[in-house]
Amino acid sequence: MSKVLSGMLLASAMFLSLPGQAWMAEAPPQDEQLQQASEVHFQDQKFESTVRWQLHKNDDEPVTKEDMASLTELSLIGVNHVEGLQYATNLTQLNVSRGELQDIGVLRSLTKLTKLDLGGNQIEDLSPLRTLTNLETLNLNSNKIADLGPLGALTKLKELNLSGNPITDLSPLQPLTNLEKLYLSGTIKDIGPLAAMTKLKELNLQSTQFKALSQLRPLANLERLDLNNNGIADIEPLSALTKLTNLNLSDNQIADLSPLKPLTHLQTLYISKNQIVDLRPLAGMTQMRSLYAGNNQIKDLAPLKQMTQLVDLNLPSNLIYDLGPLASVKNISYLNLSYNRIWNLEPIRNHAFAHYYDTGALIYGLNFAGNYLDLRRTSRSYKILEALDQMDSPASTTPINKVERLVIGSTTAYIWESPFKLTHAPFIVSDRTYVPIRFVSKWLGAEVGWDQTKKEVTIRKGNQTIRWIVNEKNADVNGQTVPYDVPMLLKNNSAFVPVRFVSEQLESSVEYMTNPKTVLIFEKK
Repeated sequence: MSKVLSGMLLASAMFLSLPGQAWMAEAPPQDEQLQQASEVHFQDQKFESTVRWQLHKNDDEPVTKEDMASLTELSLIGVNHVEGLQYATNLTQLNVSRGELQDIGVLRSLTKLTKLDLGGNQIEDLSPLRTLTNLETLNLNSNKIADLGPLGALTKLKELNLSGNPITDLSPLQPLTNLEKLYLSGTIKDIGPLAAMTKLKELNLQSTQFKALSQLRPLANLERLDLNNNGIADIEPLSALTKLTNLNLSDNQIADLSPLKPLTHLQTLYISKNQIVDLRPLAGMTQMRSLYAGNNQIKDLAPLKQMTQLVDLNLPSNLIYDLGPLASVKNISYLNLSYNRIWNLEPIRNHAFAHYYDTGALIYGLNFAGNYLDLRRTSRSYKILEALDQMDSPASTTPINKVERLVIGSTTAYIWESPFKLTHAPFIVSDRTYVPIRFVSKWLGAEVGWDQTKKEVTIRKGNQTIRWIVNEKNADVNGQTVPYDVPMLLKNNSAFVPVRFVSEQLESSVEYMTNPKTVLIFEKK
């Protein structure tokens, strides 16, 4: 009997020691098996670190599917792979932007999402988004998306950003009639599919080559519209969009602003880098707070007189010379008139401009760099800048360009703010303004000679030689005859020329002021 028992025990021991049967002796507890089955494995270290931080999990603790399901909001900046995200089925807000993400298939199960940011990745295929029908805000900017087909199912969308993608066809967006904000780019010549989006309040079409502005007429509820950099010349259809408060038309080919007259609710207008001369169509826009109109050919600020709510006025690189109209615009905090022809700051001497520190840098609200201001310490302009606490603004560090000021009928002329005595005053004959050629030429850097016998003036400047005989209508410029409609005149032994001659032949620009009648001659920069 003992031999039989011993044999049975030996057989049992041998059976348990067989390789294929070892698990029967080493099987883990059931709860450990369940935990292993529920554990989430991440491919992206940054993704895992972010999730652990949000869940307060140490590196040696497992992250389970149940843990992922507890998340309702998650931000994953710079992540390249999102395997494991499919278990976060209760997410309502998700940011997976600024990475190298290509495959978004795992997002299919996140059907509770209302806000999703996938901007700045490498995404081409949007088909996994079809199931996310609760989305209200979707950012897909700066990807590689051409086909918008899957987005047609997302009819609850209110905000959609597709800028920075090679889009040409908008027809898949036609069902999205609840959209209030839409940002586009690519080559978009037809926005007909947007016609039913009557809830749209904000539309961005910058740099899309879109010119068919008549297609915007149905979008009568638009409040913000960006048409920057589209080569647009005719803006007549915009006259129907009377609810606009913010309009960007910069970097186009616009010369006529008349269609904007009805847009009296505008508060912010961008019209820089166009061909604009006349601001009169803007005169009735009394709610305007910010106007950007740099790099045009604007001279006259009179249409801005009634814009008493203006806070930010940017008109660099124009032809402006008179600040008088701004005397009544008292709320301006930021004024950029760099590279114009400003010579007098008196009209703004009682204004209050911004002056503060921002991240250690001193910010000034005034910029008059590249103008014609007399900034010597004894000058009135210098004292005004000092009183405005703007002495270190760009205006005060710019080299001075000369401006001559001659008052009709007065023998006192001015170079900047310094007075000079003339032998004889400028005058008007046959609606032509005459100025003393010797005084004007000298301050423009020219040499003047006089031949008493011939009654001929000779003016030399650089490579140019000009000869003109008194009472003749033709001048000789480097051997070429140049006709004028009036002659040079001699008055009390002083030669006078029409002011047009000064602007055409002496490298200067000329403007007039009416009260008192004054000629301004600006040396070209």
